[in-house]
Amino acid sequence: MEGVAGRFPVQTKTETIEINGNSTEVVISKFSDKLFIILTQYGKVGNVVEVRRDVAQKDDSSSAVYSVRVLFGRDDEEIHVAARFLVNFIPTQQNILFALSLKDYQPKTLRQVGEFLKINLSLTEKSA
Repeated sequence: MEGVAGRFPVQTKTETIEINGNSTEVVISKFSDKLFIILTQYGKVGNVVEVRRDVAQKDDSSSAVYSVRVLFGRDDEEIHVAARFLVNFIPTQQNILFALSLKDYQPKTLRQVGEFLKINLSLTEKSA
């Protein structure tokens, strides 16, 4: 294929972390237009959720508004709330696709996952 030099254009990072005593696989793939994050404690993709940043009335990141849409899987409030909560830890303006398959969606669990994402995504933003 002409024009494709050296490395694959999608940056991907994989790691297994411990969240509330559960082994949690994390895969973060940075595409040119989206961020794809897989979070699983079952070894499966689970619910696929798209989070889009909507244009706020004022140019203030603290008042960001997000649209959440379940593309595959269970479409219930718990999944929407989890995606909205996690996006607040992620330093990007890109749309995000989450694949969520966690044993629970309690605030303690989501906070630990969010802190991991915040640290790891801010490090990759600086090195990009």
